[in-house]
Amino acid sequence: MAVSVLRVPSSAGAYNVGQERAPEALERAGLLDALHAARVPLSDAGALQVEAFRPDPTNRRQQNLPRVVEVASRVADRVGAISDGGHIPLLLGGDC
Repeated sequence: MAVSVLRVPSSAGAYNVGQERAPEALERAGLLDALHAARVPLSDAGALQVEAFRPDPTNRRQQNLPRVVEVASRVADRVGAISDGGHIPLLLGGDC
């Protein structure tokens, strides 16, 4: 069974920019190379659209809630498709 790598470059709910660069940073750090070296079968599931944090002055406690929900919904759809295809999803993302 292959592991499908899905990049989720988002910092929409992070209260600061930068976490959207996590997928790229993890790849540059050698994560996928290490998985290849360990003979983990990988497939590329692509990347979602970049969602960078923007201040949301209308709701200081739940910044960008609609955008965060939209990203989570897109991730859920893609993870479902990956799983339905018999692969194990591996998400590379920020926005803890």
